[in-house]
Amino acid sequence: SPEVAGLNPVAAPAVGGAVVTIMGTPFSEDVPLGCRVGTIGPILAMVIAPSEAACIMPSHIPEFVPVFMSHNIRELSEHALTFQYRAPAVIDAVTPEQGLTGGGTLVTVTGAYFEQTDRPYCRIGAELIPTDGLAPNVIVCSTPPMPPGFVQVGVADGPEDGIPEGKEHEGAWFLYQVPAVTIATNPPMGGPGGGALVRVVGTELISFEPSSLLCHFGSSDPASSQLLSSVLAVCES
Repeated sequence: SPEVAGLNPVAAPAVGGAVVTIMGTPFSEDVPLGCRVGTIGPILAMVIAPSEAACIMPSHIPEFVPVFMSHNIRELSEHALTFQYRAPAVIDAVTPEQGLTGGGTLVTVTGAYFEQTDRPYCRIGAELIPTDGLAPNVIVCSTPPMPPGFVQVGVADGPEDGIPEGKEHEGAWFLYQVPAVTIATNPPMGGPGGGALVRVVGTELISFEPSSLLCHFGSSDPASSQLLSSVLAVCES
């Protein structure tokens, strides 16, 4: 019968789909090899080295389960390894909901089941961003550079969490925006006392929240603007 020595990772979300590597000996490509997860299986395993085999974990309720290796779909390893099925992280909100394509926006992610690991990750699109927890079920991370458009935001313990198959469109979303570009202002000058209404012509003058599009006049504090279209805004100097 096969012998098992360890597995990696030792935990993953209960939705299933994690690829787990089981270390042990002897594993042979000439003998059908499988994994038994709790009462499920054996599930077909793939030999990736003489002492390593990989199995795709099925979905399961959140709990600890024994994992056995099987030869010929009959002989089970004498000893079992312990694997933890975790409740998958649930995202309630992402703040802010948009940022620039160059990245660097600090986003706060709130939800549930973040505390199952010492170091949660933000999953932004297909990238994992290491972060530290601010409080139970609250984390902050910096967005990476990405093309314009919507991306899914999630929380993961590591690469094995991934995005479960069929769940690609669930969770919170973040919008990457192209930076605004100023082309011209009218009038081009004004008095030193301020108070002039200035029309700003540009591109990508897009705002999804009131007062989130600001005008900057030199070193003065940013001022709120009135957004008329994606190419025209009005500011007070």
